[in-house]
Amino acid sequence: MFRTIFGFFQSIVLIITVLTTSGQFVGNELGCYLRRLDRLQFYNNRTRDSIPMTEVYNIVYNHFAQERDDGREPRSLLVVYDGARADALVNTVNYEQSAIFRLQREGGRIYHMFAGGPFRNRQGVDTAQGFASMLTGRWAGGAGGHGVFSNSHTKPAQPPLIFQTLLENNLANGAAFIVSWSGHFTRTNAEGVGTANYSRDVELYEELGLNMQWQMNDNDDGTVAHALALLDHPAGPGFITVSLEHVDIAGHRYGFGNHRPEYIEAFRESERVTYAMLDAIQARPTYDQEDWLILIASDHGGFSYYHGRHFQVTRQVFLVSNKPLGF
Repeated sequence: MFRTIFGFFQSIVLIITVLTTSGQFVGNELGCYLRRLDRLQFYNNRTRDSIPMTEVYNIVYNHFAQERDDGREPRSLLVVYDGARADALVNTVNYEQSAIFRLQREGGRIYHMFAGGPFRNRQGVDTAQGFASMLTGRWAGGAGGHGVFSNSHTKPAQPPLIFQTLLENNLANGAAFIVSWSGHFTRTNAEGVGTANYSRDVELYEELGLNMQWQMNDNDDGTVAHALALLDHPAGPGFITVSLEHVDIAGHRYGFGNHRPEYIEAFRESERVTYAMLDAIQARPTYDQEDWLILIASDHGGFSYYHGRHFQVTRQVFLVSNKPLGF
């Protein structure tokens, strides 16, 4: 009983904090935020038809597994804007260096997507859970779940990440995961034991001899440089995943939302560097012999200086593709 009452007051304090520190109305359970999102005309679906982020795994797998009569080699780039809200796209709709709207202009689609799994489950709405759900095609809980319920959890060997599935089935010549957040696969405890989300996967891939690159960088500048170097190499890995921290850092430091100019600029910086990656892909000497699937996504949103709770401002994210996905 005490815990129930304490939890109720915690929720009240959290909502009051949001209202007073960010100037945003978080009455999203009543649909206010969703109605605002549905007024954004550039999305190709409505919020009620939001795609579960677990579909990212299936989208990538199907791209590599499908048969092609033209002999083109399947390749894919997944770029994740950590901490980008679904309404952040309004800041680059007319922006010259917007990677998202470049993809849409060239025949792509912009979809509403949701994070966190079913409402009120144990999976929070943070970076670790978002990436694990996209990369495994599963939510954290239940039979076969990925087990990453928070940023401090290490994923077990099963279910496999999409990298392992592609490599073990010879669907891609190699894969790379390029990041600047140590929580993904380099974080260790005082004894030097891996405690990051994919510590066990790193060990497993080495044992299996899979052609996988885990690249940790000091900041996003290093992450982008690594990605561009791989994209510039004709024989580089067939599937590359890039995690950009610009937006999440700005959100925690200055506040999540379009009322913060620092948040807007961080989103635009993510767009600029991803635009450069699109240029690098189209400049490849082998581009005409390749079939590229390009995805841009967010792992979670945010409010005030936080995320993690099951509010729509944290759950609602986006998925952008350079081609229609059938949703």
